[in-house]
Amino acid sequence: MKKKTVASAFAMLLSVSQPVLALEQLNDLKVYANKGMFWKSKSLKELSFASVYPTPLYAKSYFGLVLTGATVVGAGAFSYFTAGAGAPVAAAGVSSVASWVAGGGAGSYMGGLSIVGGWFGGNAMLGSAILNGISIGVAGGGSAFATLPATGKMLVMASVTSTALDGVAVLQNPETKNLRYRVRLTTPRNLGSSQVRQLTKELEEAESTLIKMDVRADKDAYLALEKKREGLRKKAVEKGKAALNKGGSNEDFMVLAVLSKNAGRSDLFERLLKKVSVKGMADTGYIDYLMAVVNIEKGNSAPAKNLLHRSQRLNPYAVEPALLLINVLGADFAANEEEIKNIVARASHDFDSDKYTPSYSVVSLHYRLATMYLLRKNYSMAEASYRRAYDDLSLLQKHFGDSSIRHTIRLGIANSAYGQGEKSRADKIVDEIIADLKTDEERAHVRSQYAGSS
Repeated sequence: MKKKTVASAFAMLLSVSQPVLALEQLNDLKVYANKGMFWKSKSLKELSFASVYPTPLYAKSYFGLVLTGATVVGAGAFSYFTAGAGAPVAAAGVSSVASWVAGGGAGSYMGGLSIVGGWFGGNAMLGSAILNGISIGVAGGGSAFATLPATGKMLVMASVTSTALDGVAVLQNPETKNLRYRVRLTTPRNLGSSQVRQLTKELEEAESTLIKMDVRADKDAYLALEKKREGLRKKAVEKGKAALNKGGSNEDFMVLAVLSKNAGRSDLFERLLKKVSVKGMADTGYIDYLMAVVNIEKGNSAPAKNLLHRSQRLNPYAVEPALLLINVLGADFAANEEEIKNIVARASHDFDSDKYTPSYSVVSLHYRLATMYLLRKNYSMAEASYRRAYDDLSLLQKHFGDSSIRHTIRLGIANSAYGQGEKSRADKIVDEIIADLKTDEERAHVRSQYAGSS
């Protein structure tokens, strides 16, 4: 795995005589690079992760501190959303989980449902269904979340965090006990016709603005933007339907497929993908991954595994196939533990963000494996994986900016230590986390998720 050392990162910065000017030039480079990519018109000759998500020059590893190393959707990264009456009915305890996702506070129940639903291209109703499925699978759905012991809360929270970090929701039907999967996809940028690119750009801007908005400051503006996003999603679906009838380029079919899935139309997603021609292409790693998503969401695990293995062989530098594969294999963890460990080790070694712009990182990979071990009370292995996840955080994530991801991983380490009977070591880690928090509500959330609080 390509990593940038602190020394070499600072050496790069110090080699520039005027650091401020260097940053300005870097921003200019970013602008011109994006413009150049936006107007490119040549059709892709392969459908690999590298061709669909090319890494711009300014984002290469030798720019060191510009990269953060992981795409993280964390509790503190979102504003609250108060929708008033009409909140979806949720299973016992899901309201507490939803509030935690949104950071707590007034309106955070609906906020959390909207956030989780938004991860998968839906709204609060979808968020409710997903949290219901995760909570039932982990806690059995028999008790209200508030009455669960700290260990039960810890497991539900860890599972929800894993979904946030790797974009894979593993849900359990309360009646059949069968597992279902929902996978979050990142829309390719700068591909397809100018109209498709413009639509992608507008949707991306709406999503990123919604995440950053403080709805308490201007609720009407938030609701208006959410309505605009829904209108853009409908527009994407209509464009996808039109492409099926009128035809289009490989790039249009592929981008509209992902946009349609993110709008909740998995049926259209599959139909558009089948229109993508791979004739004569040696590298189809990305399209293999997308077809694996189609299969796993329909419950066809065998073909999904085959497609993911092929995607890995073709694009070993990409982490997304490995993330989905370990989640699929995790349905029978006891039988597949060694294979899962090998996939994580190999993907960690081969991951290379210089080759493509990833949606996730090896942090997500190690955190999911740690959660699998935590659910099975293998605390020593859980701690080892949590520590690997922490080690793979970037310099910025470890020491600067939002602290939610490093606190979340360290809380996993503390719970793993407690499970091994090392309460004093676990208490010390939790005390350090709490000392870095600003509000009583944040501190209460951490304590509620610490097994040692029982």
